[in-house]
Amino acid sequence: TIVSYEWDWNYNKKFNPSGDKSSSQTHAWAKNGTYTIAVRVTDDDGSTDIATHTVIVDDAKTTASLTGNEILNEGQSGTFTAQAISTDPIVSFEWDWNYNGTFTPSGDTGSTQNHTWDDNGIYKIAVRITDNDGSADVAPFTINVINSDPTADAGQDQTADEGEAITFSGSFTDSGNADTHTIVWNFGDGNSASGTLKPTHRYTDNGSYTVTLTTKDDDGGTSEDTCIVTINNANPIADAGPNQTANEGDTIVFNCSFTDSGTADTHTIVWNFGDKNSAFGTLTPTHRYADNGTYSVTLTIKDDDGGTSSDTCIV
Repeated sequence: TIVSYEWDWNYNKKFNPSGDKSSSQTHAWAKNGTYTIAVRVTDDDGSTDIATHTVIVDDAKTTASLTGNEILNEGQSGTFTAQAISTDPIVSFEWDWNYNGTFTPSGDTGSTQNHTWDDNGIYKIAVRITDNDGSADVAPFTINVINSDPTADAGQDQTADEGEAITFSGSFTDSGNADTHTIVWNFGDGNSASGTLKPTHRYTDNGSYTVTLTTKDDDGGTSEDTCIVTINNANPIADAGPNQTANEGDTIVFNCSFTDSGTADTHTIVWNFGDKNSAFGTLTPTHRYADNGTYSVTLTIKDDDGGTSSDTCIV
């Protein structure tokens, strides 16, 4: 009659009694390898025999998983966490931000990583987790990076006179650092400019103008901003021409001019010949003086916004 079964899980001649009739045993090994076990069987007469058996313990495979932000905006930092199911210690987490097979080791504590994308698109990443027996698993992950609109800034409001050159100083920001942009200015007077953040413009008439800067990225994201330009009326500058000398009754032809930086203005023209006579609406009037003497001739120019200028010549 069998009275005991004694087991030696490493076959080092150290049998562990398990009580009589325990002919079936379970055992788990913490590490892979090839193991020899033995059982010593004893009957009630003290007769014993030893049987051995070889057990091959395969390495338990490491299983990797990856979680994190599935949707991000351009320029937004995403957080990604790798996890492993493994009976062995994990020795490394290696990351591939383009999932092209090029893993970058981050050390054995790099289970959480942050990453930012500069352009919108669908991106695949992966982490490779390796245990101390060399067992590795790769977990992929997909991220949708959404385009971010640029943010335009048209700059400060400005004040100038008609005809004065105004230089604008616009700017924009875009978290999509890989984007390209188009730049368009609308000056509010029917004129525009493109391709520069610092255009120069002259207004030909006084008034208040809303200037719009529009910035658009290559993915269709658009932003607008405005500033106000106040244009003051500029007075015209009259020139009555040179002094002249003639005889009584001679026809004198005046040849005057004027300038006005408000080129969109309209003007009235008035002559006072100094002898109580006058003329209107022409820059080249003629006049005859009936008596000799010295006469101060005045040319007055007035624009449609009330700006006035006068000049004199002597006849």
